[in-house]
Amino acid sequence: MDVIFRTRTRRWRSGVREQRMRQVLLNLLSNAVSASPPDAASRFDPSFSWMSGRITVDDEGPGLDAEQRSRVFERFVRFNHAGSDDKGSGLGLAICRSIVQLHRGRIFAAPGENGRGLQMVIEISLRNFFQRAQDSVRSFQPGEFLPYQFGVSGE
Repeated sequence: MDVIFRTRTRRWRSGVREQRMRQVLLNLLSNAVSASPPDAASRFDPSFSWMSGRITVDDEGPGLDAEQRSRVFERFVRFNHAGSDDKGSGLGLAICRSIVQLHRGRIFAAPGENGRGLQMVIEISLRNFFQRAQDSVRSFQPGEFLPYQFGVSGE
């Protein structure tokens, strides 16, 4: 997904690439569904503010302890719980971390709400993007028409 700001003469992008972020979200959602019991809910909660985006994915599985949460994004690290038939390679979350970092964001694991399950959190700052837009706006002369359009594009 590209977040785009346009003026009559300039265009800026946030640099968020839809295909890569879709890969991250699908991996997190797939992991949440796999970790949760059959009748449990997995939650996806995106929220965006002026300067940042935050996405959480929660499951109702057994969760991970603090040491496991600190290692879960390392390559080839897997934590299978009893009864799990997961056949993953342990690369999915390491790839997710790389993609999020390329977007100048961070991803981390936290205890699930109410002490149940696991919460995966992605935070991406839009501060640099908005600073560039603000600096460019300052270069316009007083009285000059400067219409902004905010849009989300799948380019």
